[in-house]
Amino acid sequence: MAIKEGVNHIYITCRPDANSENAEGLTSTRWPYDKVTIHSETCVTDVTSNNNNNNSNDNDSNAITLTKCQWCYTERKYVLWDEGDYKTEGTSPIVVNNIDTVIFCTGYEPNFRMLDNTLYPYNQSNTIRDCQFQVPQKWTMHDEQKDNNMNIDGADTDTDTDDSSSESSEDGDDYDIEEWISSLSCKLSKQYFGENYRQIENDITPSDYVYTPKWYAPYANHLDTLYRGTFSIKNTNMMYIVNQETDTPLLETDVTSWMIAKVISKQALLPDRKEDMINENMNINLKAMKCPIVRYEVDHAYAKAIDSTYINPDTEEHINKGQIDKFDGELSDELYETNKLTLGKYMIEYDYPVSFIDIFDSADDHTATTTTTTTSYCYSEYHNTIVGKADKEHEKAHLMLNTLKCGDDDNENKDNENNGFWRTFRDHPHTDNFVSYFTGLKSVPLSKHWFDYNEDDKMW
Repeated sequence: MAIKEGVNHIYITCRPDANSENAEGLTSTRWPYDKVTIHSETCVTDVTSNNNNNNSNDNDSNAITLTKCQWCYTERKYVLWDEGDYKTEGTSPIVVNNIDTVIFCTGYEPNFRMLDNTLYPYNQSNTIRDCQFQVPQKWTMHDEQKDNNMNIDGADTDTDTDDSSSESSEDGDDYDIEEWISSLSCKLSKQYFGENYRQIENDITPSDYVYTPKWYAPYANHLDTLYRGTFSIKNTNMMYIVNQETDTPLLETDVTSWMIAKVISKQALLPDRKEDMINENMNINLKAMKCPIVRYEVDHAYAKAIDSTYINPDTEEHINKGQIDKFDGELSDELYETNKLTLGKYMIEYDYPVSFIDIFDSADDHTATTTTTTTSYCYSEYHNTIVGKADKEHEKAHLMLNTLKCGDDDNENKDNENNGFWRTFRDHPHTDNFVSYFTGLKSVPLSKHWFDYNEDDKMW
């Protein structure tokens, strides 16, 4: 909008790096008319204002100083560079001159200081939003009863030496999500520790305390204060809409509100005992730790054991590097979607109109290796439409926005020297592909380029 209104140039500063999921709105490599410059990993530290009162347009002294900042995993916050850091790198802070207007769009964390301590949704002594807890003494990565079943995890078959391991998740068929994650986890563990990986991993005593990030144990990262990320365990009459687990925040907020409405109207019941809520949270975190990727990140003792299998941990040189990279990549892709798996379970339980998942009928799965009495889940048509098809359209449009080019099927501007230079996020090239999931109604494309609209023009 600022460009449309005639601004000469826009400078954007953000603390995350350019590839961070927290900077998703800034991932375009080019912007309309090249009038945007992004300074990632910076923070405003000084503003120099022009105090000239002669009403001139000389803004030479209006300057913003941007200082380099980086996320510190020890202090778990962004830390500014000091003079020593700049001297080491041979650089200096960025100074942006001739600034007319500064707009702050600040990130934030929910503030509950107005509440009594008993109603605070997070442990006030915990300065981070990750879950800190002690692992029970008898906990193990592999369940003995489960391992007595032949090929329960699929890691003992020959599929970990070829490309067939990807078939369950990429051939378009439904599959048991959690069993597939378990299978990939075991295949990865086997590459680290060999045939006896189960016993070796079970014998690794967890660190005194572990920290589980919320994206690995969604809606359970506040063990004794919040149930399903929403209901106060100490006082279930207090409910909070603070979930930030998925990349669909509006839908997530709507589902959370639906859950609250169901409980208030007594169409859904919470557990009677606080212990049951805490145990559910704990079990979600412990289940997440059965994955080697998760446990490596949260448990120092396990990470040390993994590192010892490398020829050179610093260069990631490993005798099984090819297979490790393969299974690590496949497993990471599955873990990225686990927040939707958890939210999908709530959508089913609280009778939300749609869900990211469906109940999986193992009788239709010819690759199933076990018979189980627990409920299994597969991704739903809704998930495959909203996440799968929509993401492909998003990626295609994003590519066009990055290059400021139109699609191959856009003949109108094919010979234009400035082909696509006008494109904004509002000028989606394939609007006809967007339809309502519920009504089937198509979206209506703009009648002309967004930059060409005047204030009084009709949009359609």
